[in-house]
Amino acid sequence: MVMASLLPGLYSNGEQRFFDERLKVSAAERAAAMKLTVTRVNRPAGAPPLFVFRQANGPTWAYAATLEAGPAAVQLVAFTVVAGISDAQLATGQTVGLTTVPSCNLISHREAGQFRATAVGPCSAGPQEMLMTGGSLWWRASAGGPFARLNRARQFECHVDMPGSGGIRGEVFNRYADLQVDDQGTEAWFTTKEAVPRKLGLRLRNVDWPMNNKAGTFTRDSLTLYLIEDSGDGVPRNLTYAWTEPSARRIGLNTVAILANCYMEAPTAAKPEF
Repeated sequence: MVMASLLPGLYSNGEQRFFDERLKVSAAERAAAMKLTVTRVNRPAGAPPLFVFRQANGPTWAYAATLEAGPAAVQLVAFTVVAGISDAQLATGQTVGLTTVPSCNLISHREAGQFRATAVGPCSAGPQEMLMTGGSLWWRASAGGPFARLNRARQFECHVDMPGSGGIRGEVFNRYADLQVDDQGTEAWFTTKEAVPRKLGLRLRNVDWPMNNKAGTFTRDSLTLYLIEDSGDGVPRNLTYAWTEPSARRIGLNTVAILANCYMEAPTAAKPEF
């Protein structure tokens, strides 16, 4: 099943939320902030695999693809999942943590450029409608409500050196390592070892422009790395940023005083190049 292969991942509508604010989209047309992790759980022979949807700071649902619902269609039976139950526990085939949502199914059809799943029955959990495109999951929580556009996130690891020479000139420097971010706007913070410590952070965004900055020009999407500071007022301050192609697998910036390096593949795992 193609959908089963493409669906798992981490999704966020952070970009949608950012530009809804900038474009002054009305409150009625705005989707709530949402971050969603989808995993596939293979279970013992005879038990259909589960697709587990975990919403950050919210509920968890699971769907089992149980039978064909018609030509090119799949029926997904809905379950609610007990909070705190792990994928490993679900993989044992136990149903202790699963509760069937009565008469609620998602019927999924493949369309020209996407999969569309529509809730059938009195569904009190999960989406009323869900679209899966190449890089996004569109999620409608209530009939007639706005779609949350959840972009697929990629996970990066980062480190920061202060000063930014990385020791190549024999300078003593401090490295702040194992900073974990994804490219949908998450932040990773650390406290510097300066005489007067500061709380600095990195934010990574794969900026998905729905607008242009100037008439007659096309504003291109960019993977953007921000160096930010917490000044204690609750509003992070941007110190500087760098950008590159949205498909890039690594990005860095260097202000000489501070070097930041983010990557999907750690430098220790990189292969040599001619």
